[in-house]
Amino acid sequence: EEDTEAEAVEPAPEAFDFHEPLPGEVRVSVSAAAPIGRLLCPADFDDWTVLTVSVDGCFCVPEKLQQAGGPLPETAVGIVADHPLAYSLRILGCRFDGGQLVIPEKVEEEPAEAAADEQPNPAPGATGATQHSEGSEASAPRPSTPGPPEFTCRIGKEEFTEGLLRAGFLAAQRDGPSIFDFLDSAQTGTIGPEEFVRLAEVRVPAPAAKLVELHDFLLERHSSLDEAFDALETAGEGALEISAFTAWLETLGFSTQDPESLFVALDPRELGTLNRQAFKTMALHKALAEVQSVAQLKSWLLECLGSLEQLTSQLDEQTLSVSRESFGAVMTKLGYPQAEDVDRAFRFLDVKREGTIDIATLGMLEHFDSSALSRSFSELEAHILAADVDADSLWQSLMGSELVAASKEDFCGACERAGISTGTELLFLVLRRCSSEEVSASELSMLGEYLAGCRLGRLAACRSFVAESLGGTSKAFRRLFEDETQFFETSEATMPRVEWPKGLASKSIYRGREWLQQLLNTLGDARGRRLAAEAQSKVAGTLLYFFPCLRGQAAVMDFKEVDPAQAACARVGRWHHGQGFLDLRRLAAPAAPGADGPELEFRVFLTQAWPQPSGIDEGDLPPAPFGTSRTYVKGRIKLDRPLVSLCPRDIRPLPCASAEHGGESLVPPPPPKKPPPTSSEELKMEASKTLKRLREQFVRMCHDQGLVQPQGGVGKDRPQLLGHGLKQSAFSEWLREQDCGDQFRDLAAELRPAIVRFVRAEFEGADHMRREGEHSL
Repeated sequence: EEDTEAEAVEPAPEAFDFHEPLPGEVRVSVSAAAPIGRLLCPADFDDWTVLTVSVDGCFCVPEKLQQAGGPLPETAVGIVADHPLAYSLRILGCRFDGGQLVIPEKVEEEPAEAAADEQPNPAPGATGATQHSEGSEASAPRPSTPGPPEFTCRIGKEEFTEGLLRAGFLAAQRDGPSIFDFLDSAQTGTIGPEEFVRLAEVRVPAPAAKLVELHDFLLERHSSLDEAFDALETAGEGALEISAFTAWLETLGFSTQDPESLFVALDPRELGTLNRQAFKTMALHKALAEVQSVAQLKSWLLECLGSLEQLTSQLDEQTLSVSRESFGAVMTKLGYPQAEDVDRAFRFLDVKREGTIDIATLGMLEHFDSSALSRSFSELEAHILAADVDADSLWQSLMGSELVAASKEDFCGACERAGISTGTELLFLVLRRCSSEEVSASELSMLGEYLAGCRLGRLAACRSFVAESLGGTSKAFRRLFEDETQFFETSEATMPRVEWPKGLASKSIYRGREWLQQLLNTLGDARGRRLAAEAQSKVAGTLLYFFPCLRGQAAVMDFKEVDPAQAACARVGRWHHGQGFLDLRRLAAPAAPGADGPELEFRVFLTQAWPQPSGIDEGDLPPAPFGTSRTYVKGRIKLDRPLVSLCPRDIRPLPCASAEHGGESLVPPPPPKKPPPTSSEELKMEASKTLKRLREQFVRMCHDQGLVQPQGGVGKDRPQLLGHGLKQSAFSEWLREQDCGDQFRDLAAELRPAIVRFVRAEFEGADHMRREGEHSL
């Protein structure tokens, strides 16, 4: 009894304290018998260059960033040691971290009389630049309180695009020429302040996502957009005015802060009314949203699975089609984060609208290229402008007057004849999504309205940029094209800025042939490789990225996940993530006399980087944080040698031994190819595959019939005994019953050819001996 009591009070063993193992270390040594690269590839040694990027600072820091930790003392000078934010910059793969807020010493202001005598200068290169102000003549009396002098000059298309680029409008190279053509309504080839203010007249349409939302909202209440249009347009005139449209949305209860912007998006040609085709453009926006969902889904699957073939293995291979529910279940199992995108992608892939997609249709994802669709839009828009047709006459211009409806072959052939060669099949599928039957003039009219909306959207984006970043059209023309030397000198001498410590303000890194090739292609330089998509490769520059983060953080964190005491500063920092376009074209110019390679000094104005996290703006953050203060980054880029031609490579012939030694190449021959597997090895491989499938079926049977017995152990790795109590030949009988015996027959059929080849190969000699014996008898 005493022993029993002693055992009862014995303390339980302590739990094992698990510690993560230290990270492993692998040391690799690589050696070569001789420097073969110097003999065989001397060009590779000439292709290396040293890229040096130096940053002088980020100037005109927004006031909200300056006061992230509270108001600055009026006497603050130098580095603000208690500033809660540190600043980082990314340029051409170079990382600049640890930037500090610096308050320069105050400089005494010039007398008011001297400042009043200063006159603005037009930007260098502005064509026909002139400047004048009231009372600027020598004989005219000077006003007692002069305002800012008027700035006037004439700007050409190239100067206009360059000015937008310098200001940070990232789409300037793509959209600048068409915006200039809109402003130059008189087609004089130049514009001034009077033409530039036309940009303020551009109406801002609702974003595409809002049109998709309205589309879904209407289809919840009507069977089609035609029915919704008929319910709204009761007068029988076939057109809707803006007042009736906005009143109808309010009656239905559709939530929007700006109903007029929806009307603007559906009436890009400014007709003042909506016809049926313009109203149904929402269906095209919906189809394009589905295309975007398919593209995102494909990208995610490739990153997750490595290949799209793995997707079919996740589905039931015995079925020839997949339902929406099973497709969504597989995506959920794989961990795809956006269920709405899965539903949109399925609807687009369901071409026949049967609620199922077959395995062959899933194979379309392998060759799905949404970027080809944007190129087809550009080519189609060029055709519309060249043929001078509108949306209503696009069908006759493209398809002719004989066809009433077009098949895919008819549509693609007509597009090819019109010079539209890319993405036509995908474009047909998009138009087919907008039609209940065939693609006809109605769908092409919708497409014409959509392209007109794209042109309006580009104008509206430029107008929004000018309003938010340049203070509106009245100030923007001066800021874009006036010589800003005085502004830069004042800002860099007197304004708060971000500086990086001396040891961190300059980076020098080696760049090889691949990087130089990309640089030449980016610049559109003839010394680079000529690409098929040359228009897409020539972008003339790159983006730099500026972002604040909390001091002491190794990486940017979500402002919602940091310490509540620092959340306000983190939110301000996240709002001030900025980007700017860095023009690199001056690197293609010859180096200055006495310099080793090309060098450029840059000043890049920042714009806010989008998208921003939801819930970040509580009404206390400025709408354009870098526009009002005109924040810019200053620095220099240098190469240690001039850019040279890289294509084609000058490869010397491979060296050979001397004639007395046979004259053979010194390069060893490639290793011999591995012989094909023998019949025995092939049988082993096929048997291994069959055993693997039998094992999977056996596990499935045991789980279905409850023949699983847990064994010792704890947690998810607890072993299980399968098939406990199973009768002999029960698995074979179960397998014969599955799918009417198809699985059993498939397994046997897969293994039979290897067995036949093995028997024929291994017993061919024995069969020959048997025939010889029968002949002798």
